[in-house]
Amino acid sequence: SRLSLDFSSLLGPLFMMWFMQLMLPVNVFMLVQEKEAGLRIMMKMQGLKDGAYYAVQYVWMVLMYCLFMTIFVIFGSLIGLKIFTLNSYSVQFVCYFLWGNLLASLSFYSSAWNATARPGVLLAVVWVIISGFMANLMMVQYIESGPEWIAKMLEFVPAFGLFRCLYELSQYAFLADRNGGQGLTWSDLSDEGNGM
Repeated sequence: SRLSLDFSSLLGPLFMMWFMQLMLPVNVFMLVQEKEAGLRIMMKMQGLKDGAYYAVQYVWMVLMYCLFMTIFVIFGSLIGLKIFTLNSYSVQFVCYFLWGNLLASLSFYSSAWNATARPGVLLAVVWVIISGFMANLMMVQYIESGPEWIAKMLEFVPAFGLFRCLYELSQYAFLADRNGGQGLTWSDLSDEGNGM
């Protein structure tokens, strides 16, 4: 017999997490570069209010992320990745959209700590890589065998919350592939142990 395991569902959360956080260094660079070059001060001198500036930047980041994820989901669905094809697209949309908003907020927060663009981008890239490894190591342990309350507390760190979302999507896709059913749907959100 032939062994057919869906490795994209098992290994997917870590790689998808890194991929979904790729916009963080780009956003941080954009915000810090504007601050470093004094562009925002020039815009304020021309009458731009702070609220309008931050609203436009926020909407721009979320729209770019939505375009980025739309291309990613379409491409993943076309090549047949089970994490996309077996789970409900509406559940995925809500998860990805909420993460896009959180990513934009995290970009503003990260840019506030940096005065120059290069160190800001470097710190954002290091955060993406380290948070992926840490979430993969810690969250899987606490979700599967450790106390559940620790996993819920760790989810307050944005990257760990993203990992939990991707972990649930991948587990439901893996089980649906093995059992011939469907992946995560809205009705599955009330399942025992579902951390979505």
